[in-house]
Amino acid sequence: MSEANTISGNITVGYQDLQQIIVGLWSKTNKIKAVGIEGPPGGGKSALGMSIAKKLSEATGDKYNTFQINLSQHEPTDVSGIPYVKDGRMYKALTEWWPTTPNNVIVLEEITKGPKLMQNAIGEAIHEGTVGSYKLPANTYFYLSWNRRGDGAGDEKVLSHFVNRVAYFSYRPNPSDLINYAMQAGWNPSLIAFLNQFKHLVFDEKGFKSEGMRYNAEKPVFATPRSWEKVSDVLDINFPSHLEMATLAGLVGAGPARELVAYKEIMADMPDVDDCINNPTKAKLPTESSVMYALSISLAYAVTKNNYSNVLKYIERMRKEFQVLWVKALQNRSPELLQATKETLELAKRLKSIVVNS
Repeated sequence: MSEANTISGNITVGYQDLQQIIVGLWSKTNKIKAVGIEGPPGGGKSALGMSIAKKLSEATGDKYNTFQINLSQHEPTDVSGIPYVKDGRMYKALTEWWPTTPNNVIVLEEITKGPKLMQNAIGEAIHEGTVGSYKLPANTYFYLSWNRRGDGAGDEKVLSHFVNRVAYFSYRPNPSDLINYAMQAGWNPSLIAFLNQFKHLVFDEKGFKSEGMRYNAEKPVFATPRSWEKVSDVLDINFPSHLEMATLAGLVGAGPARELVAYKEIMADMPDVDDCINNPTKAKLPTESSVMYALSISLAYAVTKNNYSNVLKYIERMRKEFQVLWVKALQNRSPELLQATKETLELAKRLKSIVVNS
C-alpha cells in the first residue's frame, strides 16, 4: 500500500489507492453513488476528481463524461432548479450541467462554501437519484470535495446527514503521488529531484499552521502541490536570480524558496543533456546523487525513437538505482515509447525491480 495521504476511518491509503477504490466502487456496484473528499487547499483534490472518469472508462470499456462545477459560484436554485409556471402548474428548470445521457462523473467542488440548502439538494440527488421531477441517468456518480474548517478558505461545516450519504475520506497530499504526477506532466527535472529529497516541503504543514490553528493569516503563502506546479513553470522561464527568488517566495513562501535556490546551485554541475545523448560513452557522468536523479529524469524526457540507443548507452553507465528511475520516469511519460523499443524493455527486465505497466 502506498504512502499515507488519505484516511478512511483508521485505514490510511494513498492517492492511487483512492483512485482504485473509487473506480472499484463505481464499476463493481451500483449502490454507492458518491464519494466525499475533505482536505487542505491546493492538495490535489480537484485533479483526483478529474482523473476518475478516464480511469472508470478504462475499467468498464464505456465512455464516461465529466461535469466539473464549483459550487461556491452558484446559488441553491442552480442545483435544485429555478421555478417557473406553465399551464397553472409550477415546474423547475435545471441548469445545463445536469447530464441527460448515461455514464457520468459529476465533480462538485467547495460544497461547504454554499448555504445548507445546497447540501440538502445535492443530498437528495445522491440519495434519491432525483432532483424534483428530473431523474439522474444511469451510471451517474458524484465526486464531492471541500476544504477543512479552519483552513482559512471560508468553509462551513458539512452536514452530518450529507456525509452519511457518501463514502467519506479525509485527504492529505502525498509526496510520492506528486512526484509521479510531476513526471507524467513533464515538470522541471531539478524541481522533481528537489521534492524527492525534501518530501516534507511538498505540503508545508508547518508553514500552514500558527498557534494551533491550521491557517496562518500572518503567513498566507505556503507550499502545496498546486503551488509547486506553478514553480515548475517559473523555473523554465530562467529569470535573473533576484527575480526568480522573489517569484518563488510568492508561490511557496520564503523558506522553501531559499531551500530550492540553494539546491539549484548543486544542479549547476549537471551535464548537458544533448552532450549525454550525442556522446553517450564519453560525456561526463556526475557522482552527486541529486544531480544523477535530475539527469535521469531529464533523459527520460529527451528520449525518442531516433535517439534511444544512445540514451541507453549513457543510462547503462549510471548506478542501477538511477537506471530504475529512468525506466520509471519513461513509463510515466510515455508507456507507448517504452514498449516500442526492444532495448528499453530488455533493460527493464534486467533491472527486475521494474514492472512495466504496473
